[in-house]
Amino acid sequence: MFNLFQREETVYTNESYTQFKCPKCGNIFELENLNQGSKYQVTCPKCNKKFPHKTKLTDVTLPKNYATFIDSNKDLVIQKRLKGIVELSYAFVGLFACILPAVLHNISLSADSYIFIIYCGIIALIFAPTGVCGLIDFLFNTREIRVGSDFLKIFIRPYPLLRKDHFYTSDEIEQIYCNEYYQGKCYYHALIALMKNGKKITLIKPFYNLKEARALEILIEKRLGIHDRPVKDEKLQEHDTMIPFFK
Repeated sequence: MFNLFQREETVYTNESYTQFKCPKCGNIFELENLNQGSKYQVTCPKCNKKFPHKTKLTDVTLPKNYATFIDSNKDLVIQKRLKGIVELSYAFVGLFACILPAVLHNISLSADSYIFIIYCGIIALIFAPTGVCGLIDFLFNTREIRVGSDFLKIFIRPYPLLRKDHFYTSDEIEQIYCNEYYQGKCYYHALIALMKNGKKITLIKPFYNLKEARALEILIEKRLGIHDRPVKDEKLQEHDTMIPFFK
């Protein structure tokens, strides 16, 4: 069985991530402050025994831009800072398009170049929103997946930038699995939700190794009470030539 905590006396059910069993008296009680990797002292309310505890929701160490914890509603929360090469490239391309007309105007002021500068101005108007959104994502935004016993919600905060929140009930979800895709001479992994109507929804990407994606897949499936089964395009083994280039 996959243990959410690293102690043998931890009690786990699909309904709760927060139950703990006292190693002295066997009393089962609720834990709080369940942030991945947090260390604190636990006191049994029955026998008052105190012992150290470290929350370990997964055995895999996730990158620094990820945070995983259990909130006060016992929902599993997975957060990913949108501080990656994709957001940075959007910001660079968009902002470069904004200054391009001014640069060309200073290079050449001949009448023949004005039409080209106007074209560049139109391109700037098109790409400027992309650059602004990419910069805001890179500096501020977080993608969050919130998983309860009967729902899964995906949203971006604090600035959604016209993006819609997505809400799915557990009855709509068939499986959670990991797949692999090839981009820029590298292999990456994505965490996918397969719906019962056949639709595939990307929860989070990219992952730079399969273990990171699999760890979160297991957490989500256990919170939703989904029994893991093979999926057609599921990736079960790490690719030998995967080269992470940015974290």
